[in-house]
This record gives sequence, C-alpha cells and structure tokens, in this order.
Amino acid sequence: MSLDLDLFKEHVKSADFQIGVDSGRWDIDSEPGFSEWPHVVIWVQATGKPQCPNRYHFRFLVDGYSQKAPNALPWDNENDKPLALEEWPNGGVRVNSVFNPSWKPNALYCPCDRVAMVGHETWKERHPDLWWNSESTITLYLDLLHQLLNSNEYANS
Repeated sequence: MSLDLDLFKEHVKSADFQIGVDSGRWDIDSEPGFSEWPHVVIWVQATGKPQCPNRYHFRFLVDGYSQKAPNALPWDNENDKPLALEEWPNGGVRVNSVFNPSWKPNALYCPCDRVAMVGHETWKERHPDLWWNSESTITLYLDLLHQLLNSNEYANS
C-alpha cells in the first residue's frame, strides 16, 4: 500500500469523518471504494428541496494526500462519469462560484481544491480556514461541500 492511501484511510477512520458518516452528511461510496486509488468517490448529502437531488457524488483525486490538496469533480455515479454540467449544483452567489463549470469543468472553485489554488494564493490569507495544507484532512473539503449544499443559497432548479 502507498503512504498516501494509508494516511487517507487513517483520516476516514477519524472521529471527524465518522461523525459526518453517522449523521448522514457524507460517506465513501462502497463501489468502488478504494479500488480506483488515487480516485475516491464520496457522496455528500444535500438539503431536501423539491426537484433537487438529496445527495451528490464527488470523485476526488487524492494522490499525494495530504501533502497535495484534493481535486473534486461532481460525479455521475450511476454512469461512472463526470456529472453533466447542467446537473451541477447551483443557486446563489457562493454556491454558483464554487460549482462553476464554466470556470473549469474538472474542478471546484474553492480554496481547498488543488486546481483552484493555483493562481489564487491570496486565498491563503482571505480564507485560512479553507486553505489546504499538509495538516488538512478530507473532512475540510467535505464540510465545505455539505455547508454549501445545505445553505439557503442552494437551489439546483
């Protein structure tokens, strides 16, 4: 096994991650689990609004974890491919800025995504609580996604 996989597995066994699992906020998709390492599919619960999904799947690239920040992509788990752009979460300003496929269709626009971090170093001072560092865990990213998908701004209609 690789060190990044060992560390990731350690983090998903942690109390912070397991509290999210136990409260129904997120979990690793049982299929494929870790079989496609360094990709891991994790679902995140969304608020129950009419005509909106009650969860989204995200495919995380976590090679080099946790020295390197993850990269997340909304995922069509049923068809094992990226979620169609028109099905990405949407809503108010903050939701639309993070879930912004017109910026890049292969990443989320947030301070804890490795793709978005490039060129946005000012986020480190502006959003220190969301800026990924080697001490961060996947729960940092999942907390942000859960917060957005359960905010008043989330609509997806």
